[in-house]
Amino acid sequence: MSFTTQDNGLLKCVYQEWGQREDFNFYLSILSHQFNFVFNHSQRVAYYAVRLAQATGCRDTEIVNIGAMALLHDIGKINVPIKVLYKQGTYDPYDRNEMERHPVYGSQMLLRSKELRELIAGVLHHHERYDGNGYPNKLKALEIPLPARIIHIAEAVDVMTTIQNYQQVRSWHEAMGELERAADSQFDRALVKAFLALEPAMFAAGRMGAGQAARQEKQQLVLSAGSVGHYLENIANLGVICLDKNNTVVFCNACAEQIRQLPEGTLLGKNFLDSYPQHRRKILEDKLGQLRAGKKKAWYRLMGRNGRFIENRYSRVTDASGKFIGTVLVTIDVTEREKVARSLNAALERQAALYQAAQIITSSLSIAEIIDGILRIIRKTMVVNKAEIYLSSETNDGIPAMHTHEYSRSEPIEGQEGYREAANQVYSTLRTVMAADEQGKLAKYYVPLIYRRDLLGILYIERTSPGEESQERLELLEALASQTAIAIRNARLHEEVQYLAEYDKLTGLLNRHSFDRFFAEQCRQAAEQPAPVTLLMIDINGLKLVNDQYGHVAGDMLIKAAAQVVKNSISSDDRAFRYGGDEIVVLLPGVSLPEAQIIIKRIQRNSKWWQPGIVANVYADLTLSVSIGAAASSEVSLECLIQEADKRMYESKRLYYKSLDVK
Repeated sequence: MSFTTQDNGLLKCVYQEWGQREDFNFYLSILSHQFNFVFNHSQRVAYYAVRLAQATGCRDTEIVNIGAMALLHDIGKINVPIKVLYKQGTYDPYDRNEMERHPVYGSQMLLRSKELRELIAGVLHHHERYDGNGYPNKLKALEIPLPARIIHIAEAVDVMTTIQNYQQVRSWHEAMGELERAADSQFDRALVKAFLALEPAMFAAGRMGAGQAARQEKQQLVLSAGSVGHYLENIANLGVICLDKNNTVVFCNACAEQIRQLPEGTLLGKNFLDSYPQHRRKILEDKLGQLRAGKKKAWYRLMGRNGRFIENRYSRVTDASGKFIGTVLVTIDVTEREKVARSLNAALERQAALYQAAQIITSSLSIAEIIDGILRIIRKTMVVNKAEIYLSSETNDGIPAMHTHEYSRSEPIEGQEGYREAANQVYSTLRTVMAADEQGKLAKYYVPLIYRRDLLGILYIERTSPGEESQERLELLEALASQTAIAIRNARLHEEVQYLAEYDKLTGLLNRHSFDRFFAEQCRQAAEQPAPVTLLMIDINGLKLVNDQYGHVAGDMLIKAAAQVVKNSISSDDRAFRYGGDEIVVLLPGVSLPEAQIIIKRIQRNSKWWQPGIVANVYADLTLSVSIGAAASSEVSLECLIQEADKRMYESKRLYYKSLDVK
C-alpha cells in the first residue's frame, strides 16, 4: 500500500482499507446523507491530514489511519443540537459548551465499535491546543497524540479557507500566516513548518478559486437570458422556478409543477406567495424579504407533503452591479434520499439508546434506578403519553406496579380496559402485544421483559398513534426491554446476595454476622451516651426430639414459628438475630432489666397462642426458653453477656425438663 502524489489518488488507500468496515461506512453514510456540510468538511480535512502525515514521514498504515480519523473527526456533531450546529454568528456559553462536547460524543460512538476504537485518539483530541488550553482534556505539547495534532492543523486550514457560519473566509495567504502565527500556542511548530513546506499546488482544492466570483456572475447572466429556457424547461427530476423582484413567477418548468402536484400553468405569471396558505405565506414572505435585502444569499427548506419530501433551495440573483433582480428556486424530490436518511437516523437513535441502556446496566444495581433510567431513554427517543414498567410478583398472581415514571399521570394500568387480556397474552406467548383504543387514536405496547424464558415483567407504552406503527420502533422497544430484563435480573441477584449477607434465609432474622456488627455499634453508642445493654437468648424446647421423630421439615417449621413469635413481640428499635441452630438472640439497646422481663413475658404468652401447623401429618407444639444477659454501659462485653445468658438458659432448660418429668 502506498500513496501516489496525484490528487485523484489522495484518499483512495484510506477508503480501500476502511471502506470494508461496516461501522465506518455506517457513520460516513449518516454524515453524507444528513450532515452533508460536515461530510464535505471532513473530506477536505482528511485530504490535508494525509498530505501532512505523509510529509512528516509517517508509515503508510499510520497515514491510512490518520485519514480515517480525519473522515470521522466530527462524527460527534450529529449529537449536537441542530440549532447550535448551524447557528449564525458567535456562540453563547451554552452553545459553546455543546459544541465543545462533540469530540467526547464522537469518541463514545467509536468506543461502541470494536473495529473503530483505534481511531478514538484522533477524534477525541483533535481540538487540544499545543499550549494546553484546548479541550476536552487540556493536553499539551507531546501529550497530544500525533494524529490529533495533524488533524487539528488540517481542520484549522479548512475552517479558515471555506465558508463558515461563525467567521469570515480568509485567503490562502492569510490562512498560512495565521497558521505560522499560532505555532507553539495552538499548533505544533514542527508540523506547521512541514505543512508550509508542502507544494502549494497540492492544496488547490482547499483554496477559494480566483475566478469563482466571475463564474457566478456568468451563471447569473446565463440564467437571466432567455436562450437557456428550452433546456431548463425540459430538465428531468429538477424543478426550476424564477421569481422577479416582486415575487412574480416569470419561469416555471413542468417538473417544478409536477413535484408540487400542481396543474400545468398554475404558477406562471402569478405571485408565488399566493400558492401558499396564510400561515406559511407569512414565513416565506419574510425569508424572501431577507433575500431581497441582501441579509441572506440563499435559503434552504425541506418540506414534507403527502408522504413525499421536497427540497427547495432559494438563491438571490443580482445583476453585474450587484443590484437584486430576483430569486431562483430549485426544487428536487428527495423522498428516497430522506427515507434512507431517516432510516439511518433511526438506526443511530437505536444504537445510542442501546448504548445508554448498556451504561445503566453496568453502572447501577438498583432496580428503581434501572427502571427510571430506561424510561427516561424511551421518553427521549420517542414521544409517549405513558411509559411504565411492571414487575411480576414472585407468586405470579398478578403484575403489581413496581415503578411509574413521573410524567405518567393516568389511571393505574390494572384498571384500564383490555389490560388483563393483553397481559395474559404476553404471559402465555412471551411476545409483544400491540393494541389500540376503540377510536384508533392511542397505540399501546405490552413488551415482555424476558430473561432465559422467565417473564420478569411488562414494559407498557402508550402513545398517540400517528398512523401505521413502524417496525423500527417496535424493535427498539424490544431491544430495550431485553436490556432491562438483564439489568433487573442482575439487580435482583445483587439484592439476594446482600440479603443473604445480612439475613438468615430460613427465618428472615438478621444473621450472626449482623449481630456482631450491631453489637459493636451498640457498644460504641453506649460508651458515648451511657445506657444499659440487654440481650435475650431464646431456645426452642424439644427441637431435637421433633427433628428425630418427625424430620427436619417439622423442625424448620418450629424455628420459623419461633422467629415470627419473637418479631411480633419486640419493638422496631429492637433487633432479633438467629444466633445459631435453634438459638435466637434479641438485642435490646437502652432497655433495663425490669423492662426486659416484660418482653420475656410477652414472648412466652405469644408462643402459647401460636396455632400449631400440620407438617408431614404431625402436630408440633412451640415452647420457648428465654434467658437474659444485661450489663451497664461501662461493663459492656459480649462474652460476659453471652455467658450470663447461657447460665440462665441452662437453669431455664432444667426447669422446663423438670416440669415434663412432673407431668
